[in-house]
Amino acid sequence: MLTFKFKRHDFFIFFILILTFYVFNIFNLYLNIGFLKVSYIFVFVISLFQIIKNGKQSKSLFVLLLFIFSYYMKIKEYLFDNIQIFNPSSFDEKIYTFRSIFLYEVFFLIFFLFLDIKNFTSFNLRFSQCKKNSLIFFICIIISLLITILAKNGTNLFSSNNSIGYGENEINATGIIEYNVFFFLIAYLFMPKNKFYFIILLFSILFYCIKNILLGGRIETFQVFLVFLFLRLENKINWFFLLFIIFIFYYLSKLYESVRLNPLELFYTPLNEILLGPFYQKKDVSITNQGEIFSATNRLFSLVDVGVLDLKMRILSFFSFLLSIIVPYSFLPDYAVLSKFLSDKYFTLGGSLIPGYLYVWFGFLGLLISSFLLSYLFNYFANSMNKYHNFYALLFFATTPRWFAYNPLSLIKLNFYGLIIFFLFIQLNKYLISIKISKTNFLESR
Repeated sequence: MLTFKFKRHDFFIFFILILTFYVFNIFNLYLNIGFLKVSYIFVFVISLFQIIKNGKQSKSLFVLLLFIFSYYMKIKEYLFDNIQIFNPSSFDEKIYTFRSIFLYEVFFLIFFLFLDIKNFTSFNLRFSQCKKNSLIFFICIIISLLITILAKNGTNLFSSNNSIGYGENEINATGIIEYNVFFFLIAYLFMPKNKFYFIILLFSILFYCIKNILLGGRIETFQVFLVFLFLRLENKINWFFLLFIIFIFYYLSKLYESVRLNPLELFYTPLNEILLGPFYQKKDVSITNQGEIFSATNRLFSLVDVGVLDLKMRILSFFSFLLSIIVPYSFLPDYAVLSKFLSDKYFTLGGSLIPGYLYVWFGFLGLLISSFLLSYLFNYFANSMNKYHNFYALLFFATTPRWFAYNPLSLIKLNFYGLIIFFLFIQLNKYLISIKISKTNFLESR
């Protein structure tokens, strides 16, 4: 049962914020760097307080909220330290980047301010009544292995060289590769309590993760990690160990960033320089995933503001997005994929934070309302006890790195497809149990 409800004063505060942001927006106060820095600090403090407050309810949620917050923290280097955080693009002028920072501040403030997670129930407890079935387990494992082998191939990390940077190599992949998130989840839920089954599952996951990392799939790997952080590790690790894991992940991520443009450096660079590399950076450049995502989001904001994306095209883009839930992109107009639309004229490496899409489709007011609703969804799913709600909720949290920072389609398509498959396996399990009971009753009656 879902118990979360916003209080009346939440709506009053939200209304006041809408009026305040509209005043800031009308008078272009964000063009004043002093105003922008003060507002950034204000949002930073509020967000950090809310992460700590809500993170106490769940270690997994704490990790997830920190991940979301990392996209906001990156802006500090650009705003306060005058560091280049993204590659040159079509909207580098401050009139565009300052407005994008302001829209970031608006989105993150509303999202974090209205987070109010209480009485978080472990997903392991929520799924405790799930009946075990070895047949369903092996079906999911076989499907996951086939997806891992067939759905993504190409030039791996160590095939890069000085002339072809990592990320520029040819990768042949389909969106099906990410469906393994829910096949691993279903396999775990139906897994008999035996180490043999767990080792098979672990091998399948490691195979999937290693292959994805070598082909540039950090997000796919992180999503699988989140599934099992929520499901298995939530109550098995203490806060000290969790913080240690966060540090290790942060370090490995920085190490990954530092060598990805030329992985062969690993073979001829002194070991101490490789290991200490993540702690050093150029004084004026710090280009990372978070910075490039800001650049991509800034592009979408700016395409609307300069009128390249007019109202008609924005409406058509939204309905094309909805159609893409059931229709392949190849059958839809280019504007169905906003992250790549007009990339030949306005440079982007792809992706965008979800407020970029929301701003294109719904404008400034829509961005405010959507961030409020997104906060509600986090609160809503944090204490669900319905098994179908729980399954979608876990996918909602685990796939956040994809739908929040790259493409919101995963929020609907990937997660609902997973929910449908979960439902079908539950029905199959009930059918198999009924056959077993009928067979037992028949033998007893003889």
